[in-house]
Amino acid sequence: MPEGIITTRTVRATADNRAVEVIASLDVGEVVPGMFVHIPLNGMLDFTVPVASVSPAPDGCIRLILDCGDEKDGADLVVVFNFEGETLRVLETGQA
Repeated sequence: MPEGIITTRTVRATADNRAVEVIASLDVGEVVPGMFVHIPLNGMLDFTVPVASVSPAPDGCIRLILDCGDEKDGADLVVVFNFEGETLRVLETGQA
């Protein structure tokens, strides 16, 4: 099962506020569209967001676009978790 570990550098909402752009270093494994970024809420619960696309970014990083659904302010909900500078798991499923 594919999985990866990333360390986020920048996290920001896209212009339409329906997705989140994440620039991150890929520490281990791989990240492909359709996987899920797991953002820990506490020691037992993760908030998961699907990866819509992955592309290269400067300095050997990757650029992830996280799909925040069709809500007008969906990206605001994800960005509020303040996961810039965090090391996160990216798994094939939305369940840890």
